[in-house]
Amino acid sequence: GRLTCTYPAANAWIVSSPVMHGDDILFGTSDTYLLLAVNKKTGREDFRFKTNGYVFGTAAIAGNTAYVGDFTGKMFSVDLDSKGRRWDAFATESRKLHAASVLKDDTLNFSYAAKGADLYQYAANVQVMNDFYTLGPIVSSPVIANGRLYFGSADGYLYALELN
Repeated sequence: GRLTCTYPAANAWIVSSPVMHGDDILFGTSDTYLLLAVNKKTGREDFRFKTNGYVFGTAAIAGNTAYVGDFTGKMFSVDLDSKGRRWDAFATESRKLHAASVLKDDTLNFSYAAKGADLYQYAANVQVMNDFYTLGPIVSSPVIANGRLYFGSADGYLYALELN
């Protein structure tokens, strides 16, 4: 095929699979913590929704709502009609237990989590990532079936949320 458009997600990886909704392609980013909606024909950004951490999983869509998890252990329900201005979130049990000691302003922040350790040292980076894992990161892609949202978490649990 031939290239029809591109979208430069500056300073971030796009590791989630894209999902279509109307004229938009939705996908998550790593270091910018975004769920992006990009027009499939023009490649122009339609809107962005900021999460609290890396977005590695693919969003699940039901009607006009996108469900996507982040690395801080939050599952977001994003209203696509409002272009992300209306949303709600569910937190894993691990996130509830560890967010206060690991997150800065409820968001992943590598320097803050390092607690003054020298991040040029490998061991310090490993410790920060181990602290992040205590949050129960959601790196899986959710699935919707029979009115429920299912997703796995790095805290070792499969969650099932009833959709309203």
